[in-house]
Amino acid sequence: MFLHFGPGLIPTFAIIVTITNGSTYDKRYQGIQFINLSETIPSSTTHILMQYNALEVFPSGYLTNLPFLNQIKLNDNSLAEVHEFAFSNVTSVTQIVLKNNFLEIITKNTFSGLINLERLNLQNNLLCKIGSDSFSNMPVLEYLNLNLNLLTTLIPDMFGITDHPLNVELYLIGNPWHCAWRMLWLLLETWMVVKKPWDVECVGPDFVAGTTWDSLTTTDMEGKQSFPLEIFHGFSVLSFFFFFL
Repeated sequence: MFLHFGPGLIPTFAIIVTITNGSTYDKRYQGIQFINLSETIPSSTTHILMQYNALEVFPSGYLTNLPFLNQIKLNDNSLAEVHEFAFSNVTSVTQIVLKNNFLEIITKNTFSGLINLERLNLQNNLLCKIGSDSFSNMPVLEYLNLNLNLLTTLIPDMFGITDHPLNVELYLIGNPWHCAWRMLWLLLETWMVVKKPWDVECVGPDFVAGTTWDSLTTTDMEGKQSFPLEIFHGFSVLSFFFFFL
């Protein structure tokens, strides 16, 4: 059974934190429902902390003139939507935390512009689809947490066809994975490491149901299915070669 644990309630003992002068823009535990686009964040800010609020939408046009911004933490809100290009003006950011929200879909423009992003945490959302190029142009990405979502498959070009990261730790626990030919590419690529594969369980098709990722083979995933040519779209040359060995 795969359960989604929604954002927790704000602890009754939480102290309202005000914005601090200096490098940290701190608005945790303030019950904020809407972003005020007219509010100016100091240009010297390195960390934005907006956890434990009631935000439902994170708009574009809010993060501007922040050349030193390094981390954005938006976890434990009620975010169901991040506007396209919301992060496109903060290319210096290395870490974004969006866990414990209600995001359903990631598109190629959701995280556009984050060329220095190293860590992205999307754990415990309602993700059911990640589109092509959603994580493209992130050459230094090293940590991607997709635990506890509603994903059934991942497409090979979600990192883009070229210029993908060189070493990504991928966390996939607690999704209802359909471990058939659409996921075969993930077994073949060598620049990604599925972390804790013994806890990543397949729920289908029937011939691999209950199998964990660490014990899967390409033969298991082939089953009795035919392979549409689209499966090869986005494969690296190396993966394409190994597929026919």
